[in-house]
Amino acid sequence: MPPYQLGGGMIESVTLDEVVWADYPEKFEAGTPNVAGVLALVAAINYLEKISLTEIRKHEIDLSKHLLVGLQSMKKVKLLGEASAEMRTGLVSFTVEGVHAHDLSDYLSKNNLALRAGFHCAMPLHQSRQCGATLRASYYFYNTKEDLDILLNNLVKAIAYYG
Repeated sequence: MPPYQLGGGMIESVTLDEVVWADYPEKFEAGTPNVAGVLALVAAINYLEKISLTEIRKHEIDLSKHLLVGLQSMKKVKLLGEASAEMRTGLVSFTVEGVHAHDLSDYLSKNNLALRAGFHCAMPLHQSRQCGATLRASYYFYNTKEDLDILLNNLVKAIAYYG
């Protein structure tokens, strides 16, 4: 199979009359390797190791507990997934009875909150839970409980708005 895109690093040799392609996989890797990306990845790994993945995980669980308690206190909110913070990563998907996830996402975005709305590449899960699109909040070590409180307070306002 000939390459579909041409660039440096994918040839063994070139003359005016002939091109000899490099062996696989280089044959299909046109252009300069992503050196900047590799260097950035190394820096990111070093940064995360300095913080400690154990500490990051503890913080993530702490944030999950905080958000789950806040969401479970809202009558119209239905959570998807595990109720245990220890069994979650840094995200929570949920629905709000009577309000479409995209409407909530739009409302929250106008208050500088970026949540995803939709099926999140998990339509069979949504179908098994008999729900449509969900709203997904995600967070990581750079987020705080105060950030989640802002989300929760704005979600209360959004639910009241769509009432």
